[in-house]
Amino acid sequence: MQDNDIQPTNIESRSRDRRGAEEIALLISDLIASGEIGPDRRIGTERELARRFGVTRNLLRGALSMLEESGTIRREKGRNGGTFLNDKRLERDLSSIVGLPQLLKAQGMVAGTRVIRTALTEADALVANQLAIDIGDYIFEITRIRLGNGLPISLEHMVLPADRFPGLLDKPLGGSLYELLASDYSVKPLEATERIEVRPAEPSESQILSVSTGSPLFYVTRITKDVDGQPFELSHDLFRTDRVLIYVKSFGSN
Repeated sequence: MQDNDIQPTNIESRSRDRRGAEEIALLISDLIASGEIGPDRRIGTERELARRFGVTRNLLRGALSMLEESGTIRREKGRNGGTFLNDKRLERDLSSIVGLPQLLKAQGMVAGTRVIRTALTEADALVANQLAIDIGDYIFEITRIRLGNGLPISLEHMVLPADRFPGLLDKPLGGSLYELLASDYSVKPLEATERIEVRPAEPSESQILSVSTGSPLFYVTRITKDVDGQPFELSHDLFRTDRVLIYVKSFGSN
Protein backbone atom coordinates (compact mmCIF):
# COMPACT_ATOMS: atom_id res chain seq x y z
CA MET A 1 0.00 0.00 0.00
CA GLN A 2 1.35 3.43 -0.95
CA ASP A 3 1.62 6.23 1.62
CA ASN A 4 -1.05 8.23 -0.15
CA ASP A 5 -3.43 5.29 0.25
CA ILE A 6 -3.15 5.22 4.05
CA GLN A 7 -6.49 6.03 5.63
CA PRO A 8 -6.71 8.07 8.84
CA THR A 9 -7.30 6.12 12.03
CA ASN A 10 -10.35 6.76 14.20
CA ILE A 11 -8.15 8.66 16.66
CA GLU A 12 -6.75 10.87 13.90
CA SER A 13 -10.24 11.48 12.55
CA ARG A 14 -11.60 12.46 15.97
CA SER A 15 -8.62 14.74 16.55
CA ARG A 16 -9.21 16.45 13.20
CA ASP A 17 -12.92 16.83 13.97
CA ARG A 18 -12.13 18.38 17.35
CA ARG A 19 -9.77 20.90 15.79
CA GLY A 20 -12.44 21.74 13.23
CA ALA A 21 -15.07 22.14 15.94
CA GLU A 22 -12.75 24.42 17.93
CA GLU A 23 -12.24 26.60 14.85
CA ILE A 24 -16.01 26.89 14.30
CA ALA A 25 -16.58 27.63 18.01
CA LEU A 26 -13.95 30.38 17.84
CA LEU A 27 -15.54 31.81 14.70
CA ILE A 28 -18.98 31.87 16.32
CA SER A 29 -17.49 33.51 19.43
CA ASP A 30 -15.87 36.20 17.27
CA LEU A 31 -19.16 36.92 15.51
CA ILE A 32 -20.98 37.09 18.85
CA ALA A 33 -18.35 39.47 20.24
CA SER A 34 -18.68 41.74 17.20
CA GLY A 35 -22.47 41.77 17.51
CA GLU A 36 -22.85 40.36 13.99
CA ILE A 37 -24.92 37.42 15.15
CA GLY A 38 -27.25 37.02 18.06
CA PRO A 39 -28.65 40.54 18.53
CA ASP A 40 -32.10 39.04 19.14
CA ARG A 41 -30.60 36.40 21.47
CA ARG A 42 -31.32 33.57 19.00
CA ILE A 43 -28.44 32.66 16.71
CA GLY A 44 -30.20 30.03 14.59
CA THR A 45 -30.99 26.36 14.25
CA GLU A 46 -28.34 23.73 13.58
CA ARG A 47 -29.40 23.58 9.94
CA GLU A 48 -29.14 27.36 9.54
CA LEU A 49 -25.76 27.57 11.25
CA ALA A 50 -24.30 24.60 9.36
CA ARG A 51 -25.35 26.20 6.07
CA ARG A 52 -23.94 29.57 7.11
CA PHE A 53 -20.51 28.20 8.01
CA GLY A 54 -20.40 25.58 5.27
CA VAL A 55 -19.79 22.64 7.62
CA THR A 56 -21.50 19.37 8.43
CA ARG A 57 -24.08 19.32 11.20
CA ASN A 58 -21.94 16.83 13.15
CA LEU A 59 -19.01 19.25 13.13
CA LEU A 60 -21.30 22.13 14.08
CA ARG A 61 -22.73 20.13 16.99
CA GLY A 62 -19.21 19.69 18.34
CA ALA A 63 -18.64 23.45 18.21
CA LEU A 64 -21.99 24.19 19.86
CA SER A 65 -21.26 21.66 22.61
CA MET A 66 -18.05 23.54 23.43
CA LEU A 67 -19.90 26.86 23.59
CA GLU A 68 -22.67 25.30 25.68
CA GLU A 69 -20.17 23.84 28.16
CA SER A 70 -18.56 27.28 28.56
CA GLY A 71 -21.97 28.81 29.32
CA THR A 72 -21.98 31.05 26.25
CA ILE A 73 -25.07 29.49 24.66
CA ARG A 74 -27.97 27.21 25.43
CA ARG A 75 -29.81 24.90 23.05
CA GLU A 76 -33.54 24.31 23.14
CA LYS A 77 -35.56 21.69 21.30
CA GLY A 78 -39.06 21.90 19.94
CA ARG A 79 -40.95 23.98 17.43
CA ASN A 80 -39.58 27.27 18.75
CA GLY A 81 -36.20 25.83 19.62
CA GLY A 82 -32.78 26.77 18.39
CA THR A 83 -29.51 28.08 19.73
CA PHE A 84 -29.68 31.06 22.08
CA LEU A 85 -27.20 33.31 23.83
CA ASN A 86 -27.35 33.08 27.60
CA ASP A 87 -28.80 36.10 29.34
CA LYS A 88 -26.96 35.80 32.62
CA ARG A 89 -25.70 38.92 34.38
CA LEU A 90 -22.03 39.69 34.80
CA GLU A 91 -20.98 39.67 38.45
CA ARG A 92 -18.37 42.32 39.22
CA ASP A 93 -16.54 42.13 42.53
CA LEU A 94 -15.18 45.54 43.50
CA SER A 95 -12.91 43.89 46.06
CA SER A 96 -10.41 43.01 43.31
CA ILE A 97 -8.95 44.74 40.26
CA VAL A 98 -9.68 42.59 37.21
CA GLY A 99 -10.01 43.61 33.58
CA LEU A 100 -13.51 43.22 32.15
CA PRO A 101 -12.49 40.79 29.34
CA GLN A 102 -10.92 38.45 31.89
CA LEU A 103 -14.00 38.73 34.09
CA LEU A 104 -16.37 37.95 31.22
CA LYS A 105 -14.33 34.96 30.12
CA ALA A 106 -14.18 33.57 33.66
CA GLN A 107 -17.99 33.68 33.81
CA GLY A 108 -18.48 31.91 30.48
CA MET A 109 -19.28 34.96 28.38
CA VAL A 110 -17.73 36.14 25.12
CA ALA A 111 -16.00 39.49 25.59
CA GLY A 112 -16.12 42.16 22.90
CA THR A 113 -15.03 45.78 22.61
CA ARG A 114 -15.75 48.67 20.28
CA VAL A 115 -13.44 51.65 20.51
CA ILE A 116 -15.57 54.67 19.61
CA ARG A 117 -13.21 57.54 20.39
CA THR A 118 -9.58 58.27 21.23
CA ALA A 119 -8.03 61.70 21.72
CA LEU A 120 -4.94 63.54 22.91
CA THR A 121 -6.03 66.51 25.01
CA GLU A 122 -4.85 68.66 27.92
CA ALA A 123 -5.71 68.06 31.56
CA ASP A 124 -8.01 70.54 33.26
CA ALA A 125 -7.78 71.31 36.98
CA LEU A 126 -10.03 68.42 38.06
CA VAL A 127 -8.26 65.76 35.99
CA ALA A 128 -4.84 67.11 36.95
CA ASN A 129 -5.72 66.86 40.63
CA GLN A 130 -7.05 63.30 40.33
CA LEU A 131 -4.07 62.04 38.31
CA ALA A 132 -1.48 64.05 40.28
CA ILE A 133 -0.23 65.85 37.17
CA ASP A 134 -0.04 69.51 36.17
CA ILE A 135 -2.84 71.48 34.55
CA GLY A 136 -2.24 71.48 30.81
CA ASP A 137 -0.29 68.21 30.78
CA TYR A 138 -1.21 65.98 27.87
CA ILE A 139 -3.63 63.15 28.54
CA PHE A 140 -5.06 60.29 26.50
CA GLU A 141 -8.83 59.85 26.41
CA ILE A 142 -10.27 56.48 25.37
CA THR A 143 -13.98 55.74 25.06
CA ARG A 144 -15.06 52.13 24.54
CA ILE A 145 -18.20 50.03 24.54
CA ARG A 146 -17.83 46.71 26.35
CA LEU A 147 -19.86 43.76 25.09
CA GLY A 148 -20.82 40.48 26.69
CA ASN A 149 -22.10 37.79 24.31
CA GLY A 150 -22.42 40.47 21.64
CA LEU A 151 -24.59 42.81 23.72
CA PRO A 152 -23.54 46.11 25.33
CA ILE A 153 -22.69 45.91 29.02
CA SER A 154 -20.87 49.15 29.70
CA LEU A 155 -19.65 52.44 28.28
CA GLU A 156 -16.14 53.36 29.45
CA HIS A 157 -14.40 56.71 29.34
CA MET A 158 -10.78 56.46 30.47
CA VAL A 159 -8.17 59.17 30.99
CA LEU A 160 -4.44 58.42 31.31
CA PRO A 161 -1.33 60.65 31.52
CA ALA A 162 0.21 60.67 28.04
CA ASP A 163 3.83 61.01 29.13
CA ARG A 164 3.68 57.68 30.99
CA PHE A 165 2.32 55.74 28.02
CA PRO A 166 3.91 57.00 24.78
CA GLY A 167 2.32 55.56 21.66
CA LEU A 168 -0.62 54.07 23.56
CA LEU A 169 -3.25 55.21 21.06
CA ASP A 170 -1.39 53.40 18.27
CA LYS A 171 -1.73 50.06 20.04
CA PRO A 172 -4.70 47.66 19.89
CA LEU A 173 -7.19 48.86 22.50
CA GLY A 174 -9.81 46.16 22.17
CA GLY A 175 -8.61 43.94 25.01
CA SER A 176 -7.70 44.47 28.64
CA LEU A 177 -6.02 47.82 29.15
CA TYR A 178 -4.42 46.58 32.37
CA GLU A 179 -2.77 43.69 30.52
CA LEU A 180 -1.56 46.07 27.80
CA LEU A 181 -0.09 48.53 30.31
CA ALA A 182 1.60 45.70 32.21
CA SER A 183 3.15 44.10 29.13
CA ASP A 184 4.18 47.24 27.23
CA TYR A 185 4.82 49.77 30.00
CA SER A 186 5.46 47.64 33.13
CA VAL A 187 2.62 49.41 34.95
CA LYS A 188 0.40 47.23 37.12
CA PRO A 189 -2.63 48.25 39.20
CA LEU A 190 -2.30 47.86 42.94
CA GLU A 191 -5.12 49.97 44.33
CA ALA A 192 -8.36 51.41 42.99
CA THR A 193 -10.83 53.77 44.60
CA GLU A 194 -14.31 53.46 43.08
CA ARG A 195 -17.39 55.55 43.72
CA ILE A 196 -20.74 54.08 42.66
CA GLU A 197 -23.92 55.98 41.90
CA VAL A 198 -27.13 55.21 40.04
CA ARG A 199 -28.26 57.76 37.50
CA PRO A 200 -30.61 57.85 34.50
CA ALA A 201 -29.32 57.23 30.99
CA GLU A 202 -29.02 60.30 28.81
CA PRO A 203 -30.23 60.10 25.18
CA SER A 204 -26.74 59.57 23.69
CA GLU A 205 -25.89 56.94 26.30
CA SER A 206 -29.18 55.11 25.87
CA GLN A 207 -28.57 54.79 22.14
CA ILE A 208 -25.08 53.34 22.65
CA LEU A 209 -26.13 50.94 25.42
CA SER A 210 -29.46 49.96 23.77
CA VAL A 211 -31.63 51.06 26.70
CA SER A 212 -34.46 53.55 27.01
CA THR A 213 -33.63 57.14 27.89
CA GLY A 214 -33.93 57.51 31.65
CA SER A 215 -33.18 53.84 32.38
CA PRO A 216 -31.09 53.41 35.55
CA LEU A 217 -27.36 52.89 35.03
CA PHE A 218 -24.54 52.21 37.46
CA TYR A 219 -22.15 55.16 37.26
CA VAL A 220 -18.70 54.15 38.52
CA THR A 221 -15.85 56.63 38.92
CA ARG A 222 -12.47 54.96 39.42
CA ILE A 223 -8.96 56.19 40.19
CA THR A 224 -6.34 53.45 39.85
CA LYS A 225 -2.84 53.60 41.32
CA ASP A 226 0.27 51.60 40.46
CA VAL A 227 2.60 49.74 42.83
CA ASP A 228 4.35 53.02 43.69
CA GLY A 229 1.08 54.66 44.70
CA GLN A 230 1.01 56.87 41.60
CA PRO A 231 -2.43 57.32 39.96
CA PHE A 232 -2.38 56.34 36.29
CA GLU A 233 -6.05 55.91 35.36
CA LEU A 234 -9.18 57.99 35.82
CA SER A 235 -12.26 56.22 34.52
CA HIS A 236 -15.96 57.00 34.31
CA ASP A 237 -17.92 53.83 33.52
CA LEU A 238 -21.63 53.34 32.89
CA PHE A 239 -23.00 49.82 33.42
CA ARG A 240 -26.41 48.48 32.45
CA THR A 241 -28.13 47.49 35.68
CA ASP A 242 -29.96 44.62 33.96
CA ARG A 243 -26.70 43.06 32.76
CA VAL A 244 -24.31 43.68 35.66
CA LEU A 245 -24.42 42.81 39.34
CA ILE A 246 -21.94 44.74 41.48
CA TYR A 247 -20.92 43.48 44.90
CA VAL A 248 -18.17 43.94 47.49
CA LYS A 249 -16.66 41.41 49.90
CA SER A 250 -16.26 42.66 53.47
CA PHE A 251 -14.22 41.14 56.27
CA GLY A 252 -14.55 41.60 60.01
CA SER A 253 -11.62 42.66 62.16
CA ASN A 254 -10.01 40.24 64.59
